[in-house]
Amino acid sequence: MGRILFLFCFLLPALSGAEKKLNPLNFEGWKRLQIHESRMKVVQLSGEIQSIVPQAIPTELSGSLEGAGPEQLLRQKQASLKTALENLQSSKELTFKDYFDVYLVKYSADEAGLRAISRKLSKDSVYELIQKSLKSQNSQPRVKPSQKTGPSQGSM
Repeated sequence: MGRILFLFCFLLPALSGAEKKLNPLNFEGWKRLQIHESRMKVVQLSGEIQSIVPQAIPTELSGSLEGAGPEQLLRQKQASLKTALENLQSSKELTFKDYFDVYLVKYSADEAGLRAISRKLSKDSVYELIQKSLKSQNSQPRVKPSQKTGPSQGSM
């Protein structure tokens, strides 16, 4: 079991970077991956805390200074676990906007990747992309034809 946990914790992040080149993810796949990675971090930290607790408890009871190491490490791991749990909750709440802003921008210069993603998008996702694109165009100031700079057509 420990070996499997090791593989997931250390190889999965490396594979998620390799997936960019091989097989871009649609929104649902990306969100599932984010949730999975967050869960694995929680599991990893929980296991680490369980291995520290037996070392920290006896020293707390005895009040010796020798236990400062495990106690401090336990507090650090507990703080990391709290953050990991918050990240897990956030990953469950990811939206298509997050997918666009965080994941899709990685493909802005990758035409083949964008084409692969476009084939995987659901109709709802395509709708959201179009809507986001139109909103960003509407938020940009429009230039009137009389304000354009450049050579005029009658100046030859």
